[in-house]
Amino acid sequence: MKRLLPLIALLTLLWLHSTAQNLVPNPSFEQYSLCPVYPGDFYPLNWNGYKSPDYFNECDDSLFYVSVPHNSAGFQYAHTGFAYSGLYARATSNNYTNYREIIRTKLIDTLIIGTKYYVSFYASLAEYSNCASNKIGALYNVPQS
Repeated sequence: MKRLLPLIALLTLLWLHSTAQNLVPNPSFEQYSLCPVYPGDFYPLNWNGYKSPDYFNECDDSLFYVSVPHNSAGFQYAHTGFAYSGLYARATSNNYTNYREIIRTKLIDTLIIGTKYYVSFYASLAEYSNCASNKIGALYNVPQS
């Protein structure tokens, strides 16, 4: 038992040191500058969008356009808290070919070469969608100086 105690203490310290660190600011879109009113409004702090992604938040009391859980895309509770983002992973119509919307943010800290990083996020298909994507992912990009 005396030999086992230092091993347990060492494993506990390693576990505490190796717990996950979230490098994404405002990961649940809870902090925002303005309450959204219409689809295409995108106001979560530390995030920006390419094209016109949507921002859904409980602060919108219209119960139609961009509120949570009822909105123009369907019905969806936020995974955590009271807000989430919506986007077209890919859309094709008479007006658009290969249309995509993107959300992006700058990480809190610099990534270190040779270190393993893991990304996870939740995705849900909107009720009013007529197709789905099986290629939703994340991209780490180094900005050009």
